[in-house]
Amino acid sequence: MVRSNYCGILLSAFFLLASTLTHLNGADLTRLFCEMDDVPGLPGTEIGFINPMAIGPNGQVLASIVYWDDDTLSRSMVVYIEKPGDPPQKFIGYNDTVPGAPGAFFSSGSPSGISSSGLVMFEALFEAGPFDTRRTLIVGEPGDLKVSIIQKEAIPEIGAGFEVDAFIPKMNHSGQIAYWVELTKSDPFERVYALFSGSPGAETLL
Repeated sequence: MVRSNYCGILLSAFFLLASTLTHLNGADLTRLFCEMDDVPGLPGTEIGFINPMAIGPNGQVLASIVYWDDDTLSRSMVVYIEKPGDPPQKFIGYNDTVPGAPGAFFSSGSPSGISSSGLVMFEALFEAGPFDTRRTLIVGEPGDLKVSIIQKEAIPEIGAGFEVDAFIPKMNHSGQIAYWVELTKSDPFERVYALFSGSPGAETLL
């Protein structure tokens, strides 16, 4: 009863507290999951915090949750709900391998978009090595994820020596993606900007 009341209170104040996920359909709100619910795939481990989410045009939901492990360290997981009423499913979790980045492990993620067909896009942090945390853009469907761009990677079309420093991604309802990229090189220092667009895995420089 304590948990039910707690979730109900958070539900009524969701847009201010961002502590319960809901799907808006007209005047109706449907509870999806809440702080203190079990983390998907980890019975007995409670959701501690719910980060920003993305909602698709057909009611799909992609969200990032935070929980604490036995050593009281915070961990992150991206979860997916195909339609309101379905239980959340793990999409990618802490220390999972990052697709397209061999030897790298997922640290945390932030949902960016969902298409009509269920194609998802999210930004992720991953550990490429000791003291080497990088941002990446991951696009795909459950079980078939691909890396579109990685911080510090070289992009030959831009010129020798340039590496990705920052990017801002967008996705439309058809699943086409675009991202603005800032690239730099060090010797001599130079900064340029580029825009890529297209189907995931086939983006081209505009």
